[in-house]
Amino acid sequence: MSPKAFSRILRCQSALGSIHLQQEVSFSDLAFDLGFSDQSHFLREFKKFVSTTPCDYQRRISHDAYFHRLRFH
Repeated sequence: MSPKAFSRILRCQSALGSIHLQQEVSFSDLAFDLGFSDQSHFLREFKKFVSTTPCDYQRRISHDAYFHRLRFH
């Protein structure tokens, strides 16, 4: 694996972690924090690795968490 590919994977994992930990995520701020040149570059990279946009991913995990709470409480 090349250093660039490794770096891309780490940045995507960091993005996933941030999305999971924060209720409100500014994707432009997240892109900047992770060292992407701009938000569109971040969105393209995220979609390559996760097969969905960060917004859709965030919506899905929020939806799953909501239904998980309904089932067990």
